[in-house]
Amino acid sequence: MVQLRYFGAFVVFFPFHSPNPMPLPSLTRFLLVPLLLFGATVAAQTGNPPDCFFQLQLRDSGGDGFNGGTVTLTVADRPRTFTLNTREDDGSQRDFFIPIDNGDRITVGFDAGAFPEEVSLSILDNNDSLIYAVSAPEESAALTTFTAQCQSCAPPPLSSIELFRVRFNSVDLRYRSVPAAADPTYVIVYGEGDFDPATGGTTLTTRDTALRIGELLPTTDYSFYLSVRCAATDEGSVVRGPFRIRTPLENDLGVTVLRRPTADACARGGTDSVTIGITNFGGAPQQFFDVDFELNGVPGGVNRPFDGIFTGIVGVDSTEFFTFDLTAAVGEPGIYSLTAFTDLEGDENRANDAFTGTIIRRPVINTLPYVQGFENGNGFWFPQRAGNGPVSWELGRPTTERLFGAGDGDNAYVTNLNGPYGNNELSYLTSPCFDFSGLSQAPFLSFLLSVDTEENFDGFYLQASTDGGRTYARVPANATSTNWYNNRSAQQWDGDGGFGEGYALVGQQLQGLAGRADVRLRFVFRSDGDGQREGIAIDNIRLTERQAIDFAAVDADFRNFRGCGDRPDTLVFTFTDLGQERSDSLTVGYRIAGDTTITQRVAAPGIFGNRRQAEFLTNLVPATADAMLIEAFVIDARDLATFNDTLRFVFRPVAAVPFAVDFEEGRRPRNWELDEDLIIAQLPGLPSRALTDNLTSQDSVLEFTTTRYGPFAAEDELSFTVRQVDANGQAISDGIGSLTVTARPNCTGDSIVLLSSTGDISRDFSILLGELAGQTATLTFRITHGAGDFFAAVDDIRVRRCSGIELALTTIPPSGTFADDGEAYLDVRGGLAPYTYAWSTGDSTQSVDSLSVQDYSVTVTDAVGCTATRTVSVTLTATGTKSVGPLAGLEVFPNPTTGRVAVRVELPEVRELSVAVFDVRGQRIGEQFLGRAQQLSAEVDLSDHPTGLYLLRVRAGESVRTVRVMRD
Repeated sequence: MVQLRYFGAFVVFFPFHSPNPMPLPSLTRFLLVPLLLFGATVAAQTGNPPDCFFQLQLRDSGGDGFNGGTVTLTVADRPRTFTLNTREDDGSQRDFFIPIDNGDRITVGFDAGAFPEEVSLSILDNNDSLIYAVSAPEESAALTTFTAQCQSCAPPPLSSIELFRVRFNSVDLRYRSVPAAADPTYVIVYGEGDFDPATGGTTLTTRDTALRIGELLPTTDYSFYLSVRCAATDEGSVVRGPFRIRTPLENDLGVTVLRRPTADACARGGTDSVTIGITNFGGAPQQFFDVDFELNGVPGGVNRPFDGIFTGIVGVDSTEFFTFDLTAAVGEPGIYSLTAFTDLEGDENRANDAFTGTIIRRPVINTLPYVQGFENGNGFWFPQRAGNGPVSWELGRPTTERLFGAGDGDNAYVTNLNGPYGNNELSYLTSPCFDFSGLSQAPFLSFLLSVDTEENFDGFYLQASTDGGRTYARVPANATSTNWYNNRSAQQWDGDGGFGEGYALVGQQLQGLAGRADVRLRFVFRSDGDGQREGIAIDNIRLTERQAIDFAAVDADFRNFRGCGDRPDTLVFTFTDLGQERSDSLTVGYRIAGDTTITQRVAAPGIFGNRRQAEFLTNLVPATADAMLIEAFVIDARDLATFNDTLRFVFRPVAAVPFAVDFEEGRRPRNWELDEDLIIAQLPGLPSRALTDNLTSQDSVLEFTTTRYGPFAAEDELSFTVRQVDANGQAISDGIGSLTVTARPNCTGDSIVLLSSTGDISRDFSILLGELAGQTATLTFRITHGAGDFFAAVDDIRVRRCSGIELALTTIPPSGTFADDGEAYLDVRGGLAPYTYAWSTGDSTQSVDSLSVQDYSVTVTDAVGCTATRTVSVTLTATGTKSVGPLAGLEVFPNPTTGRVAVRVELPEVRELSVAVFDVRGQRIGEQFLGRAQQLSAEVDLSDHPTGLYLLRVRAGESVRTVRVMRD
């Protein structure tokens, strides 16, 4: 059977053959329309019509065509060659119809190109019955040879049958003709819902291969069947179908595009025009209706009838643009919300009438110093998607193991505050606007940076624009740089950034920007398809003039803080010298929670950009669970750049729940107290790295204490594994050692016993923590030796609490209704990273490809076993920002068209441009590569193609948008 699913104006086929031919009633309830046949047609070489057409199907699993390979089909000694080449097709599949006479001798040959293992081909007769199929064929002039025999009365090929131009009361049907020698009459049976075509439905007969079926009802499911009655043989063919559609509403308008005001620009004062795109979702053309808009929830004040009335015509499946006479006051710095809507009398679906766009007007910074520490918001620094993958940038307090805490204060911009960045990520962190026209010397940019990426494969770098963000260029290192790009060959920071764990101050003069009036900066983060780490944290962005004397605070932390912090500790303060003149010494100091200031005189760094540390012995005993503000600073009377002298370090003695520690990176967990002889290693007999100790009669105890976690909740559950093995990795279980787990609530008083076990302790453990509800606590694990010489290992320590996991989604549509090159990308927030993924496709990655138009599902599991599930609907319209972005203002007109279509769009920057056209089956029928430009102005000529629906895909760099075009 053939199922047709209707998505907007698209139809999807799922084939099946019915064995029962249909009778030939009279032609009723239809309107014939002179439509042209579509598809690849090969004319017969002789003057006589062929007996039938066979179908050659070519496929390439790699999607890059046959790479020079060709298939030769020799019919009655007439050879023809066929191939896939990504120019005339999509590189994945194409079908050819071959004229055949009964008794023709057919030989199939293959001349291999590169990657022949990706090639497959098949041949179907005129009844779609498989004659020959092969995958990864060997190179041969004669893969197979056979004698052709046409089926005496076959219906049109399944792949040629198309229902299109679905309206509220009609649908167009077309199909490939059956050879005239059969003297065919086509029989169509249709009706509402599912029915048996032998006993129900409305029947019509015709000799035409294209017609319009009218008098349908709106928002109704219909099924269609097609067969042939051949007068030459007095036979009936098998029945094709059902094909299914759903008719749309008659009257359904809505705003779908906000072209102006532009979504993101510098605040220059004044007002801006309001231009909206209005889409007709219904099945009837519309005109003379009201449009209006609101700015930040306040009516715009459109003065009707002089403004706000659309007087043109919005055709079915079309989008038309309208510009209000009234302008919008979006000239001052801020984030605006503009809602535009239609008001069509009799609109049957009000849910899609309105469209709300966010308009960003970034402040123009024209005085130095400029300092942004993100303590009072984002400061008009915004994340932006650039590639297909998710954008992991978040503003807040980092809580991962390496990127723990802000560089200064409480907030930083981080690629995921509580977990790893995304795979296949290309994202930006974009700046406000800068006016450096008054500068004669290049400004000095500095910021606090912490890096944890895959070395060489993932990276972070800076770009600058001098034309308001239209084009960007990477900012290279220069002679004034400090810590600028540890990977100089790739011109990026990667690995640990070259300065180890924690924050470093990086900076340099931005050469070439002095005197420029329209400058923007953006940080670029890029990752590959695997190997995620914690990523990037950036804080305290500063643009200044270079000073003669300039000391800057970089980092502060406690060296020996463990567990409850019951002993004196050492505060380590890191500072650097950014000045142009060297100094011998300076004063450094600190204070805790506004208490007494402690200072000391120390030597200054000897080289520009070098770091130096000062140490202070403190009596920090954080009996409270509250965060404490520690201020560390440099003091020099000659230092006029006081904005970078003080670092505000927020110390938190309590770590958050839930948590998971698996030791896979081989690092000591932050603020845990471990016996000196404990190691993190993967021993023989153990499945992964674990915290281990060799227990003997001389070393009889494995013991460690976690940092202080909490507050705990009644439903929290502690789980971990214990394994005991001998030196050869053989498991030891019976009667050796004992295990206790204790907790010290609120770091005061005596500990309580959570678990006590003897005997076989080589197993998985799980403990409910209800008695710790509402409290904080450290957890102490102790394994005691009983007898023998063995290794004890503790692993996968976690406290499970299932908080909300949020699954954001971006889908990239397939190239056509029947294509399978769609993609989906997940952006996971909440829960506890790392995450695992289980797709209904069988994939286990964050993103999946090779998707077609249908529904999928994905289940995400976090590090402590909490799950979230989401349905992913892949349609021919993308979700998320990728499909719009710089292509939000794309114009394709006229639409519908009688032949030629103009394609126009203004882009924010120069990008590689291309325009491709696909038919409704997903086959590429043309493509234009337009080079690099900031403005797209092209023309697509469909004059030589049949009437019907086409998909026009515009690509600008990484951004893609697909538009439906109707050729009338």
